[in-house]
Amino acid sequence: MSSSYKFIVTAEHASAQIPNNLKLALQEYASNCETHQVYDPGTKSIAEEIAQRLNCPLVLGAYTRLAVDLNRSIGNPSQFSPIVSDLCESEKARLLTEIFIPFREESRRSIEGALHEDCTLVHLSIHSFTKVFQGVKREVDLGILFDDQRPAEAAFCKKLSKLLKIVYPELCIRFNEPYNGKEDGHTTALRKRYPENRYIGIEIEFSQDLDLELDAESYATILSKALKGVIR
Repeated sequence: MSSSYKFIVTAEHASAQIPNNLKLALQEYASNCETHQVYDPGTKSIAEEIAQRLNCPLVLGAYTRLAVDLNRSIGNPSQFSPIVSDLCESEKARLLTEIFIPFREESRRSIEGALHEDCTLVHLSIHSFTKVFQGVKREVDLGILFDDQRPAEAAFCKKLSKLLKIVYPELCIRFNEPYNGKEDGHTTALRKRYPENRYIGIEIEFSQDLDLELDAESYATILSKALKGVIR
């Protein structure tokens, strides 16, 4: 692994904004959805604060995941919400062209820039999750998602978790919960593109029971310090 590191921060579900061309189709539907189905509350603030502290590129999703999910690959059945799935193919292709592909390309360009400098790129994909899902309470406060088959990525995350637990002993911090880090997503797609000694893809999942908006600065400060501690 390279002795120097660079970071990129993304927040795929940062916004609840509905694209203008979908307002008629989605406005009422979105109002009847649970919040986590629309976007990930708190992630925009935290991602902005982390990127500022790490002095690194930040790529934010600009629209609701109900339009097109930036954390799902093209062809994934859950990439579009049910109401958008029923639209004509040309409309769905337009969403991919105007929203999905530019987001992924902007992220890729930032990664390529770091790799050209012979650095290891650490990608933080910031998410939040509802504490109770389908009637079941999730016993995790902060999830660190990664691919346990990539030794460098696993080692990085274990060090990160150790440092975070020192500062947050009261939080339940777990690996690959509430989701598996190898499931289809932005980081998963990038792992296929880049070798593990050059790319480390980590999804950070914050419980929405935490006050993410009020404490964004605090969480970002601690997480950034822990990340810097890992690479030292």
